[in-house]
Amino acid sequence: DEKRAITNFGKEKSKAAAVIISTIRGLRLYHDGQFEGKKIKLPVQLGREPIEAENKCIYDFYQKLMNITSDEIFLKGEWNLIDVLPAWDNNETSKNVIAWQWKLAHEKCLVIVNYSNVKSQCRVKLDVKGYPEEFRIKDLLNDENFIRSAEETLSTGLFVELKAFDSHILAY
Repeated sequence: DEKRAITNFGKEKSKAAAVIISTIRGLRLYHDGQFEGKKIKLPVQLGREPIEAENKCIYDFYQKLMNITSDEIFLKGEWNLIDVLPAWDNNETSKNVIAWQWKLAHEKCLVIVNYSNVKSQCRVKLDVKGYPEEFRIKDLLNDENFIRSAEETLSTGLFVELKAFDSHILAY
């Protein structure tokens, strides 16, 4: 019996929270109307609701997120919390970032979320032993591809910069 997420958090923070709840271990529960971006809080006892226009941006985001997280890696994979390191000395913004990894057979996905209202940078050490010197990372959530150095990723960590309440779901 709480306010709707988009009303309580706003659009971007609500999306970051959705990435978190959709990619951690355990049962995923969603509020009726959450995927459509509904804003009106309804009393539990009410058997009907007012008509609200669908928020196309939120709807498309949830469709993509549900498509990504329906992959077998998120259902049967092994989940691990990942340490987030400062991107450079005296950069405290890494404290705003949380990260975890899913592994299944030879597939790996890194989920990384900046759950703060400031741009944040960090480094994440990933086990890319056996990868080619230059390897591809695909951001499933944002439809981007990156080429990164396996040596740098192993030694100093993958550099990540995220806008406020931004997220990546990286397959590598």
